[in-house]
Formats: sequence, C-alpha cells, structure tokens
Amino acid sequence: MADLLQARPFVILKQLELLFAYELDLSVFRTRATNQSHILLLLPGERRGDHVVLFHEADARFHRTIPPNLIAENHLWELTDG
Repeated sequence: MADLLQARPFVILKQLELLFAYELDLSVFRTRATNQSHILLLLPGERRGDHVVLFHEADARFHRTIPPNLIAENHLWELTDG
C-alpha cells in the first residue's frame, strides 16, 4: 500500500470483501490515506443509519459492519439503482 501511494497519490481498491469476512484490521487504509494521498474503496453494501453493512443481501449471520472510524461521514458516497 505504501509503495502504491508513493507512486500515485490516488489509489482505487475494489473486491476487498474477503478482508471484511475475516474481520482483519482495516485501519491501515485510514492511516495511509493522509497527506495528499487518497484511497477510494469500492464496496458493495447498504447504509443503515450511521454505519455500512457489507453482505447485506445474505443471511444476517454473514453481515459485516464497516468500523465507524474507518470512513468519515463526509467521505461516504452511496450509489442507488434509482
């Protein structure tokens, strides 16, 4: 991640759902996305109140919640079908 951000100030990451399934520590994204470095996470999920639920279409036992401190409220965009 550090090497990517040194080469480019903007990195887009997608298909990271497996990281959330294993509940790995994702604070590295927040730590690295500072000082003119930006990381865009493309994640399928559903916004529910003040948090985002991944695997929202699966059974509730498979739902994973993105840690609230990972994404600042004003840095969250939601795409809808409508």
